[in-house]
Amino acid sequence: MCRAALVVTFVGSLAAVSAQVPAATFEVVSIKRTVPGAATASSIGIHRGGRFVMVNGRIAGLISTAYPADVSEFIGAPDWIEIDRYDITAVAPPGTARADVEPMLRSVLADRFRFKGHYETRERPVYELVLARPDAGTPDG
Repeated sequence: MCRAALVVTFVGSLAAVSAQVPAATFEVVSIKRTVPGAATASSIGIHRGGRFVMVNGRIAGLISTAYPADVSEFIGAPDWIEIDRYDITAVAPPGTARADVEPMLRSVLADRFRFKGHYETRERPVYELVLARPDAGTPDG
């Protein structure tokens, strides 16, 4: 069965930690790698006014927020997107709608992590749920 998948590539490494960016993107973005082994809970979310905050989160979570795809559908992603953790705070211009944050996060991924991704349909194994017995869905079954 064919399913859509997100094919990802990363070129280079993490760029500057904090910078001003042009309009149509976040006004300020701060990215800090968290201390390995830190016993901090992780969270990720878009807050009112277009403020995005990720605490002790994996880049896989950031990609899933920016692109509607499940982590299991990433093809070609390096292992570190599931291992390395970051604190990210991004402040959007005033009046930014929640729907506008996803494209802005895509820009952060491209600019700061040299992320490139595209959707494509590939033949992949899937499970098919079938009834074990023909009468399994009836009241008598």
